[in-house]
Amino acid sequence: MVPILKMEHVSKQFGVKKVIRDFSIELDKGRIGCLLGPSGCGKTTALRTIAGFEIPDDGRVFINGKAMISNGRMVPPEQRRVGMVFQDYALFPHLSVADNIGFGLGRLPDREKMFRIAELTELVGLSEVADHFPHQLSGGQQQRVALARAIAPGPDLLLMDEPFSNLDITLRERLSMEVREILRENDISAILVTHNQNEAFAMADVIGVMHAGELEQWDTAYHLYHRPASRFVAGFIGEGVLLPGRVKGDMEVDTGLGRLKGRFTYPCSNGCPAHVLIRPEDVVHDHGSRFKAQILKKSFRGPNILYTLLLPSNDTVLSLVPSHHNHRVGQQIGIIPQVEDIILFQHQGNS
Repeated sequence: MVPILKMEHVSKQFGVKKVIRDFSIELDKGRIGCLLGPSGCGKTTALRTIAGFEIPDDGRVFINGKAMISNGRMVPPEQRRVGMVFQDYALFPHLSVADNIGFGLGRLPDREKMFRIAELTELVGLSEVADHFPHQLSGGQQQRVALARAIAPGPDLLLMDEPFSNLDITLRERLSMEVREILRENDISAILVTHNQNEAFAMADVIGVMHAGELEQWDTAYHLYHRPASRFVAGFIGEGVLLPGRVKGDMEVDTGLGRLKGRFTYPCSNGCPAHVLIRPEDVVHDHGSRFKAQILKKSFRGPNILYTLLLPSNDTVLSLVPSHHNHRVGQQIGIIPQVEDIILFQHQGNS
């Protein structure tokens, strides 16, 4: 099957700064992809290159099997069959909801256009406010108008640039799930750009973690969390610490938490120094344990408390504990490591 999107070794430079370097991804039809990373990592430039707003210095872009640059000619944005949802929604303030949604349907006969607008206002749950203007809508409603307008012409690929960043946290999480269902039900392929991991995890089938213009890993959320391909991904996705250790044999490594036994996610020979990724859920609080750690910090999170713990080895780890175990800073608590997959990274100097 031809992927809906394919980028091959794409690079883009502004002045002396290379914003994207040797960037390659593939997205299958009907799937939702996400470019995730901190500010300045190149994710928006990658999205604009897909849309045709930026011309790559090197590499190739294919949409639905068609080259967007061929024989020195670039296919302009309006001919790429992509829809775009911008960060600020870019709605026309003088047009109603219905007219905003129908803006890109000018070539359709009036009857078909009206049917399509009615279909989309129903799809995004805005039928009752179809005659309202953008200033009369909530932020969530404006976002859904922008989504409906983008998919109205039936694009091959939908591009979304930080579409939920202007919304509060509760609305952001709810809308990300709603948008995912709309895209899924209509078999729409999409690429989302965000710096928010929760949005990426809620929406995307496959996620690309970017850092300093390079793609660190293009994978599922599960594998990014449990099989990070680099130290950057391990530190950026979720929470955790890299604990110094030394491999002592097949599936065993000595650390400040004691000797850990489990499956190695990466090969490491006997005796080699390494760093082990320890997630907060890997360190379990147990009153009966004789292995103690001192609480350095605590962060209340409703059902849980995230403790920062000092080990006897002077290393620190995180532990996510049910909040009815409410201990004071400075107190010693019993812990037990429960690590099944040992995520190892090669020791780098004094780090």
